[in-house]
Amino acid sequence: MTVSLHVLILMITLAIYGLRSFQTCPEFCSTSCNQTSGICNQGCRTNAWGLYCERKCPDLCYGSTCSQSNGSCLYCPSGRWGKHCENYCSVFCSKLSCDDKGGCINGCTNGRYGISCLEKCSPGCFGDLCYQKDGTCVNGCKEHYHGLKCEKRNNSNCQQPTCRNQSDAGGICCAGFFGELCSKICSPYCLNNVCDSKDGNCTQGCKSEWTGKKCDGTIRLQTHPQTLFQVLLCKQQWFQFLERMN
Repeated sequence: MTVSLHVLILMITLAIYGLRSFQTCPEFCSTSCNQTSGICNQGCRTNAWGLYCERKCPDLCYGSTCSQSNGSCLYCPSGRWGKHCENYCSVFCSKLSCDDKGGCINGCTNGRYGISCLEKCSPGCFGDLCYQKDGTCVNGCKEHYHGLKCEKRNNSNCQQPTCRNQSDAGGICCAGFFGELCSKICSPYCLNNVCDSKDGNCTQGCKSEWTGKKCDGTIRLQTHPQTLFQVLLCKQQWFQFLERMN
């Protein structure tokens, strides 16, 4: 039996490539496909993924585009993040924009800081503004506050509303107080109740009968028991002498 050339070619093709060589490429291949396996050569059209582009991209993917290998969204609409754009950006993200891990990329709204702007700035921050990275205040502290994040309130014994502890700005205390946060009381024997804000030394001197840097020592006669005994003994002997004279 004589076999025509066309039939021979067909038989050889079937033996090498199988029936798929006569099938069309999957519908959503962007261009061509492998003639043996049918796998799309140049990826998928919009809104499809998989080896044969047989799967649909998640509905929330921006532009209906996703990874051909795992179906994760390449981009998300504004205000969303996640593999399938299933998560919302923090409401405290400026412009409601965040990266693929939920981190705010345009900073935080006033009064917030942190990667996702979930932390609150200290109430002592002037203008309610702090840096996103660490929460330190952008414009310094309000009156009556101090500290790295303006989180500490000044002691009410400070003479000025903006004075801070000495490690910050060498604050001045009200009359009668001294120490790091003006929490220590000057000696009651300081003249005019005034002492140095740092060490408590009486700067205007001492009240009558008191002495020392902090006016904590008396200059009144300190009568020792032995001295008192000697005075009484002498007085007794003096009276005895007077009686003999009479």
